[in-house]
Amino acid sequence: MKRELDELVRKLDERKIVDWVPEMKLGKPAYDHIREAVESGTLTTNQLRNALHALFRLRDHATWQEVFDVFVRLAGHENKKVRTEAVKLAVGSLRFQKHYPLKPLSASEQDIAALYRALEMGVEPQTAELAREVLAL
Repeated sequence: MKRELDELVRKLDERKIVDWVPEMKLGKPAYDHIREAVESGTLTTNQLRNALHALFRLRDHATWQEVFDVFVRLAGHENKKVRTEAVKLAVGSLRFQKHYPLKPLSASEQDIAALYRALEMGVEPQTAELAREVLAL
């Protein structure tokens, strides 16, 4: 399984956002492996952006809060592309939670402040617009 999980991370190194990688079917082990890779700090920009989307898709193998916290933390990333994806997914999670409050998710004042800082640092215009809508900036 280790080989499959390493292959999963390798396949995340695409410029376009990857919707699904076959190895993601491994479920919880795939989630855990991607999360560890994100935390290792060794991923390329493309791998990191796609890893965030993979964690979002695999979020039922953790808590939504855990995944949201990763997004908020990476909203402060020095790379604008990574920061944009992290803000987009964090704000999207808040938006989804507002309309479908099936799983607990809370954004602390520190989380909101981190998203504000990300907007100040710069994100893609569409993401900034969405964030302003959701966060009522």
